[in-house]
Amino acid sequence: MSGYPNSLIYFMWPWQVHFMISCKVAAESLFKKIDSRLQPTSFLLGFRTESDIEKPPICYEPEKMQFLAKDFEGIDEALREVYESDPLKDMFYSGLSREETESRTFRRNFPQAIKRILDNSPSFTDKAHFVGQAIKKNGYFVHVVLQLNKSIYSNYQFLKYRDPEEFLKKSMSFLDSAIDAYLEDHTYRLYPPDAGNERGPERDADELLRAAAKNFSFTIATAAGGRGFYEIYPACEALSVLKYEGKENQGHLIVCRGNHSDLQMTVEFADVFPITEYRKIRKVLELTNSEVGVITDSEQVLGLGFITPNYSGQKEDIFHIHFTGLHCYNILHQDQSVLVMRYGNPVQVRSVILPEKFAEDAGRVFSGITKVQIDYLYTLALSAAQVAQGSMLVFAPDAAQEAKRLAKQCIPIKPTKLDAGSLQALISIDGALIIDLDGSLHAKGAILDGLVGIDGDASRGSRYNSALTYQEFRGRKRPTLIVVVSEDGMVDTLPYLLPAIRHSEIIQFIKTLQSLNSQESFNGGTYYNTMDLLSSRAFYLSPDECDQMNQLNKSLEALDQKSGKTVWRKFDDFVPNPRMNETYYLPES
Repeated sequence: MSGYPNSLIYFMWPWQVHFMISCKVAAESLFKKIDSRLQPTSFLLGFRTESDIEKPPICYEPEKMQFLAKDFEGIDEALREVYESDPLKDMFYSGLSREETESRTFRRNFPQAIKRILDNSPSFTDKAHFVGQAIKKNGYFVHVVLQLNKSIYSNYQFLKYRDPEEFLKKSMSFLDSAIDAYLEDHTYRLYPPDAGNERGPERDADELLRAAAKNFSFTIATAAGGRGFYEIYPACEALSVLKYEGKENQGHLIVCRGNHSDLQMTVEFADVFPITEYRKIRKVLELTNSEVGVITDSEQVLGLGFITPNYSGQKEDIFHIHFTGLHCYNILHQDQSVLVMRYGNPVQVRSVILPEKFAEDAGRVFSGITKVQIDYLYTLALSAAQVAQGSMLVFAPDAAQEAKRLAKQCIPIKPTKLDAGSLQALISIDGALIIDLDGSLHAKGAILDGLVGIDGDASRGSRYNSALTYQEFRGRKRPTLIVVVSEDGMVDTLPYLLPAIRHSEIIQFIKTLQSLNSQESFNGGTYYNTMDLLSSRAFYLSPDECDQMNQLNKSLEALDQKSGKTVWRKFDDFVPNPRMNETYYLPES
């Protein structure tokens, strides 16, 4: 196989490289269907279970991940912290010995300890990690690790509440359910002794997405307090295709406890009936509208009712299911879609704009902007993101002048303070809204101009790419922040700013590599680890630092090749990133 190494330093089983590659390809196929910005990748970690000291205590696949060895020196402390916070640590299982109970607790907690180590690693400042259960192979507990872009992952965390007394697993989003489906599938595929050679059963991306939708329905059922964990999903699927007197389903189902304080019953059935009686439910759905719905606790159908305005949403225990035609329905919490189904397949749910990330980006783009201004602009951006159509908001301190410049290709208007309602009415017109930092509109329907530069994404639509071109062209000289809401559900804030770091981190890595630049002091392990860390931060290097590192690396590569190894690694040259500027450096404390 092309790219297969001649030998393995961290050997777990003969087909581990093949298996890791299949995990990576599957992750890319699955998560790019949800959001290409998630940047999925995966790797394997193996932890020695035997006392054979000739075996490495930890194995990495790919082996370049060995730079994590320093981080995993803290695995015992991380495991202790996870155990102390485990709500099930004092659970007694009848029929199990003490040793079996301890083993179950360890296997439950250890993946969380790995996740804690990886999430807190200085090598992964903007990555979120998810770890599968262990499978024992040749004296190692092997885990599949999935890595996603943390900022984009956070945009999909629609639910927040966890009941401290509820032990059933709850997904915070459909994306979480997709992650679970991926890890369960690839952990199962680890079982055969020759995993990676004999591929065994494998579900494609669409099958995993459907499995994720089914798993996410457990969250809906749990919130309602019923026991219809396995019934709510097939009920929705069946109801979405049933017609009543030739009419497609446009009904409304409300999933909540029958005694919920914010539920107002309008009709209570004398004889409740199970949710599996689809034709009876379909008939009752004809009595519903956007407010009044059929009430179910996921197991029984209780009557008709509506949710009062007093519902705060804090405990996330009321969900609405709106049927929108043949084999189509949306599941919402309050006004936020959490799952959208079309013809048996889940489709992308609109991502959200995180207030913390928006505030950080606005503060870095606009010098001197106030918290009041940031909060107001965020309200407008969030309002635009909630409308099920594409739009663009251009925030600029010189919005008045920009509206005059673009007067021939927009509709200039007298400065008007926007609110959520007026903004949602205005975005029905094609083109961008040009807004100043106080939230006043200066133009609508603007066609953005600019010169095509280094940015662009052929997989995205014209709205996103024109905003990208405009921001790159204008943002070099004048501070500009653009919110792009695409019709496919993606919400982007441009420029997309990486997290700020301390410049001293870069300087320290370079000093470490300089200290290795002699025959006497060279250490291959330190060289590889430090170069991996520096490569992951290549964006933050200045042009002078890139030149300095490229010269230094040539010298270090020569020393590495003289060290007696039969196989050695080569690192790509560092190239200055034109987007890098001083705003990416945090103040030194």
